[in-house]
Amino acid sequence: DDSDEEEPPPDASKGEGKVDAADPAKAEAEECTPSPGPASASSAPAPGEGTLRPGPPPSKIHGNPRTRYFVIKSNNHKNLVLSIENNVWATQRHNEDVFNEALHSAPHVILIFSVNCSGCFQGYAKMLGPVGTSTKTHVFPGYTRAFDVRWLRLDDLDFSEVSNILNPWNENKSVKISRDGQELPNDVGRRVCEMVDMRVYLGDPAGYVTDKDEVETGGFTPLVPVGAPLPGQHAAPAGGGAAAMQPGYPG
Repeated sequence: DDSDEEEPPPDASKGEGKVDAADPAKAEAEECTPSPGPASASSAPAPGEGTLRPGPPPSKIHGNPRTRYFVIKSNNHKNLVLSIENNVWATQRHNEDVFNEALHSAPHVILIFSVNCSGCFQGYAKMLGPVGTSTKTHVFPGYTRAFDVRWLRLDDLDFSEVSNILNPWNENKSVKISRDGQELPNDVGRRVCEMVDMRVYLGDPAGYVTDKDEVETGGFTPLVPVGAPLPGQHAAPAGGGAAAMQPGYPG
């Protein structure tokens, strides 16, 4: 097991207490046996393969150096589908303050989802409000306080395509080895999301929807210098380092 991974919360179904919608993976991603999801991966070629292809228009969200990115681990596909259908999520308690601080300090907070042992990222959503402010408490009953999100992209991005993308805020490990709530530096999160964007675009260029109308939800505190650890979240980096369902906006 990866030393950064955390033990899962108790299982409510067994009378061991409440669990969260998200549960950190115990094993490194490549050691898991992928489980069947609600849909197969996109047939679009992986970014960078073959001849040069046109890409999607520039992203307003990913072009902003203040956007913050977090990896979200869902312990099953059912919770992911519930989130997509209801535009809501509930995270572990130790992530709540971190997410709320990010929502205040960043114009956009992007959550990159991966179902445990699926071997891929399924897409990403944007955090819309503080933890505990959603009225959709029925979606994840008995879990931690819910918060609203808006799903922006859905498409399976296989871990083999991101294995060389390293996270200096997680001991320079590959982004595919991430615990629930792990933050990615702006340039790393942007790269992962732009790979998802490319797959969505190549799958349906004419139907691709840009994020030009996305409204900033925060960004009122000073920008932390690139590469600097965020207060209370990161130790100094040790060395350098760097669809599910129908692709596109779920509507």
